[in-house]
Amino acid sequence: MLDSLAADPKTTLAVSVMAGSFLSGTMMSLSLMAVPVFLDTTDHAPQLFSEWVAMYNYGFPTLPTISIATCGLYLYTALRARALDSPWALYAAVAGVTTVVMVPFTWVFMWPTNETIMALEKQSRGGRRGGEEEKKGKKVENQAGEIREARRLVKKWSRIHFTRSLFPLTGALVGLYGLLKTE
Repeated sequence: MLDSLAADPKTTLAVSVMAGSFLSGTMMSLSLMAVPVFLDTTDHAPQLFSEWVAMYNYGFPTLPTISIATCGLYLYTALRARALDSPWALYAAVAGVTTVVMVPFTWVFMWPTNETIMALEKQSRGGRRGGEEEKKGKKVENQAGEIREARRLVKKWSRIHFTRSLFPLTGALVGLYGLLKTE
């Protein structure tokens, strides 16, 4: 039974589409739900940085791994479909490449923001800038400036991340189109 399912490009393409959809939905939930909760409930820059880094540490090993596995499944489907002279081969290959493009996109467009937020989080664990000798008014002003900058960076990350989430969604749509068009 499993051998016949594995040999059927239609089945593996359908599973690939589900995996890509799951990945995109998981990723979008960070930008659409988690980050807004952080921004709505946090008015202290070190806490915002800490929450973002915790979210990053959960997502970093998981999301690219799912992307690569989904791409592998799409490419397996493409090879099987090609060997069987099936029309799904091209759609599966394009969907796989589209899904995994999120990884180099991250390196090019997200890494600088990731590094900045991680550095600021590390710095915030090491103590406040300026020290206790500052006057109370100046300290409050610095904290307000810090939270504005923290929010700006996290919002920027969220926008770029949402864009990145569109790659596996596009891959899933290409795969779904291939399934429906070649029926």
